[in-house]
Amino acid sequence: MLLSGSRKIFPFSGQGLVYGVLYHGPYVFTLCGSDQASWKERELSLQLSAKEHVHILLSSDCCYAPMNSNIFIWIPPLNAVITKGDYLMAARNAASTAVTVCIVKEVILPHELRVTWWLTREQLAGTRRDLRLPPPPTISAYSNVLKCRLMEVFEDCGSVSTISASNVHDIAFVFHPDVLETKFANCAGMSRVFFTRYRIKRNGEFATCGVQPLSPFSYSPCEPYPSRIWYFLLEVKHNVERMLNDTKQYQPCRKMFPMKCSVECWYYFCFSMRGSNAVVNYFRRNYTEKLCHCDLSLSSLSSRKELQLVRLDTGSSLDCARKLFGSTFGIGIRNRAPNRGGQPVTMHFGDVVNIVDVADPRHNVGENRVAEFVTSNGLDFLFDAEARLLRIRVRYSRVLAQSDAVKATLNIGPLQMREAPADEGVNNFDVIPGTFFMRDEVLLEVILVNEGFVTARDNLFNEYIIGLDEAANLIDEYLN
Repeated sequence: MLLSGSRKIFPFSGQGLVYGVLYHGPYVFTLCGSDQASWKERELSLQLSAKEHVHILLSSDCCYAPMNSNIFIWIPPLNAVITKGDYLMAARNAASTAVTVCIVKEVILPHELRVTWWLTREQLAGTRRDLRLPPPPTISAYSNVLKCRLMEVFEDCGSVSTISASNVHDIAFVFHPDVLETKFANCAGMSRVFFTRYRIKRNGEFATCGVQPLSPFSYSPCEPYPSRIWYFLLEVKHNVERMLNDTKQYQPCRKMFPMKCSVECWYYFCFSMRGSNAVVNYFRRNYTEKLCHCDLSLSSLSSRKELQLVRLDTGSSLDCARKLFGSTFGIGIRNRAPNRGGQPVTMHFGDVVNIVDVADPRHNVGENRVAEFVTSNGLDFLFDAEARLLRIRVRYSRVLAQSDAVKATLNIGPLQMREAPADEGVNNFDVIPGTFFMRDEVLLEVILVNEGFVTARDNLFNEYIIGLDEAANLIDEYLN
C-alpha cells in the first residue's frame, strides 16, 4: 500500500548541520544531514510501502511520528526543535517584554504556534478578578516546595492564542508539587521551574491536576528537547555538589570533573549565560588517548583539540548561573551525610562551608581572567565539541556557616546554634555534634558532648573520648 498525500520540506540549519521537517500526508519526518542533497534520496523512499518506508527512515538518522496535526517547529532563539506539549516562556506579542509560561498545543507552520497560557496568582488577580483562587499550599503538605519558594501557575484552558516562534524566550519546567517534594528536592532559585495543582476550566471553575495526567515533558517518538536540557542541568548540579561537599578539601587548580555533554546542551548553557560578564575563551590543547584495537592490542593517539572555556568568576555571572541551576549552585558544606534512614543533618553555627566567594575582593584575579589555570574563586566549564565532553573545575574558599557570604547566598536567617559568650576564653560553643576536627592526622566527627568530655568518631566508626577544652582547640586549629 503506497503512502498518499502532498510532500513538502521545510529546511533550517543549526549546530553545524542542516535539518528539515518533511511532511507527507498524516506522517512527519525530521531529517538531519550535512546537505540538502541527501534529502532527495529520502524523498524517493516515499514510493515504497509504509513498512519499508519506516524502516529506511529509522535507519538513516531520521525521526518518524504518525500524527493528526503538526507537532514540530524550529525556535530560532533557542536553536532547537520544539514539539507539541512542550512548556515555554514566551511573550504574548512582539511588542511585549513580559514573558508568561505556556504549553504548545499545535504548530502552525512554518513559524507560528498555538499555545495555552499558564498564569501565576499575580497575573490571575490582575486579569481574572472574577475568579476565587484556591488557597496556597500548606507547609504540612509541601514543606520542601515552600522552602524552595517556587512559583505556582494555573492552566487557563480558555486562554488559547497564536504566537510567533520569535516570541519564545526560553523553555519552562512545570511539575506537580508531589514530584518536586520527593524527586527533585533542590530546585530553589531555578527561575524556569514552576509547580501547578489546578487548571481553570472554560466555565471558570478550578479542577485539580493529578500527578499522572500532568507530564512535565511532551510525548514524542524521541526524547523532547526540554527533557534533555532538564537532565543535563541536574547532572551539572550533581557533579558540582560532589566537589563542593567533599570533606577531604583537596581541590587543586587542575582538578576537573568530566561528564558527557551534547552540543545542544552546551549551546543552551551559553545561551542562558548571555547578558552576564562571564569569560568566554578558546584554547588548543594536546591530548593523548589510549586506543584498544580489535585484536586487543593497545596504542596511543595524540591530537590537538579545540576547547571552549566559560568562566564564572564575578557576581553577575554567578547570579545568572544560579537562576539556571539554583541558589545553592556554588556552595557546599563539610558535614557528613546521614546514613540510610537517619535524620537530616542541618547546618549549625560553626559548620564549615565551601563557597565560590567571587564577591570577596581578595579573590579577584584582574587581568588574568582569560588564562586557563588561575587560583582565585570561580567555576570553569571547558567543552570539547569533538568528544562531546564537558570538564568542570570549581575553585572555592572555606568559611564558617555564620559568615555574611553564606547568609547572602542562601538568604537565610539566624542559625540554630547560639552565639559565643563575650567573656568565654575557649570557643567551647563550637564543640557540638556534627562538627569536625583533625587529631593525629585523623578526621574526627563530634557525636556527643557531655560534662566536659567529647565523644568523637572516625571514618571507620571507632570512637574516641577527649576533653572538651582539647576538642575546642583542635576545632579552632582545623577551622583556622
